[in-house]
Amino acid sequence: MSQDKWNELASINANHVKEKKGKFDYLSWTDAIELVETSGRFFNYELLPDTVFPDGSMEVRVKVQIDNETRVMWLAVTDFNNQAIKNPDAVAINKARMRCLVKGIAMHGLGFYIYQGEDLPMAGKEIYEDFLRREAENACLAYEWFMQLDEKGQEEVTNSAPSGKRSAFKAQLRDGVNKVHEVVDEIHENLILLLARDDEFGIRQIWNELTEFENELVRARMEPRTKQAIREIVSQGESNE
Repeated sequence: MSQDKWNELASINANHVKEKKGKFDYLSWTDAIELVETSGRFFNYELLPDTVFPDGSMEVRVKVQIDNETRVMWLAVTDFNNQAIKNPDAVAINKARMRCLVKGIAMHGLGFYIYQGEDLPMAGKEIYEDFLRREAENACLAYEWFMQLDEKGQEEVTNSAPSGKRSAFKAQLRDGVNKVHEVVDEIHENLILLLARDDEFGIRQIWNELTEFENELVRARMEPRTKQAIREIVSQGESNE
């Protein structure tokens, strides 16, 4: 693209349609398309094959053509906390594609100034819906994910519910976190019981089914001698495989 064409698109003032989510300004895909269409330029885009990584996370790609210039943009499918979503559903993928499209348009100049150094965050409603999706898929993993967020992240989730539902949602989160701790307490007690019975097979079976976060919580509850005894049993089982 010539410098003149870039400058023309970059000079389009999008401040009347840009929106703010948190501390970030952003341009919606509908407004971005309208602006480029009304600029009188030829516009076309193509969704390229997605890339799925070994951990289940995904990256989307979009090819954007304006006049005779084509640019490719890529974007990870992320949650509101800008963390990659493992095995994202169709909604999360679609949102990432449209965000990627807007950034592809910005690569031609239009709205570029808005996105300099900024990534598009989720709005409160999106955060709330993202958590409900996680909970519907696997409630235990959803609350484990919530518990691993930093203080700011947890606060954003807690305050993301629509007006009129926030108190109930806060109680729901609190109950979910308590349930995780109850489950971990039960796991810990079962391991202690199995250790007293010298049931090494039972210990290894339970231990190998723990999530990484459950493992961390269980070990935090153990006395040093208990932790060492179980570590030896699990290690012995691994060496015999």
